[in-house]
Amino acid sequence: MLKIELDATNCKLQSRQLPPKDGKPGRNLYWQVGYMHTGGRYPIEVQIPLEEGQPAYPAGEYFMHPSSFQANAYNNPEIKKYGMVLSPLNEIDLLLDREFKNLK
Repeated sequence: MLKIELDATNCKLQSRQLPPKDGKPGRNLYWQVGYMHTGGRYPIEVQIPLEEGQPAYPAGEYFMHPSSFQANAYNNPEIKKYGMVLSPLNEIDLLLDREFKNLK
């Protein structure tokens, strides 16, 4: 489980506009700042990508939902570039319980 914390002081929606390049249209990037807990002494500041029109997650503690991962071209696990989903940390027991029941 990967814990992500969104702090109320800086979890607002941020955006950046990319100009057109190589005949491709410009696009907008959306994200919010969070803190990834990896077991070290301090959490690591990260950008949580958001889809266009997706509201920012409220401040709180989250985990990265299993649907946020995929296998890359070498069959190694990686986080999806688009479509990352955070779920409230207090819902992890529900997810684990459901997954455990599917193993039986």
